[in-house]
Amino acid sequence: MTLPPFEIDRYEVSNGAYDLCVEAGLCKARVFAGRVELSALRQPAVGVSWYDAVRYCKWVGKRLPSEAEWERAARGTQGQLYPWGNQEASKQANLRGMSDGFEVAAPVDALVAGTSPEGALNLSGNAAEWVADAYDPTVYQRMVADEAPRPRPGRSRVVRGGSYRDVLYSARGSSRDRRDPGSRWDTVGFRCAR
Repeated sequence: MTLPPFEIDRYEVSNGAYDLCVEAGLCKARVFAGRVELSALRQPAVGVSWYDAVRYCKWVGKRLPSEAEWERAARGTQGQLYPWGNQEASKQANLRGMSDGFEVAAPVDALVAGTSPEGALNLSGNAAEWVADAYDPTVYQRMVADEAPRPRPGRSRVVRGGSYRDVLYSARGSSRDRRDPGSRWDTVGFRCAR
């Protein structure tokens, strides 16, 4: 499948950046803003719905990445299993357990050893990330058929990348989950693209 050129943020959107949108009156407050362990300015903004993420990205002149764009940024042109390559390495991502040194979400600029070939951090672990697409169980069949990515109907939205509560298997570049777009999780954040 060929993707049109795009840019994706190097970092997940941080609490500090997201809260500026809240202060401007355009975004809803993070649900877990009062939890001390998730409220540091440089931690990823979790506890935001898919709708909140869309509003924030629009506010900064961007959009949520498509599922195909997100995966391309995470796996590179070689289709590697993890952003850092094909070898399992738990210290490259903030996952369940503390082998990475973080009990919950790490700062968005932490864990540079897990940087993707495209220069993006935390595409595996830390906070799972909303993407633009509705969940489609046939997405890989369409990719193999080299269909151009386009929106599909559906209510559930895709979350990619795994979080600080997930195991390494869930943090593979191809791992995906679906959530209700109005739901807010302490493990789900986002990044923007254009």
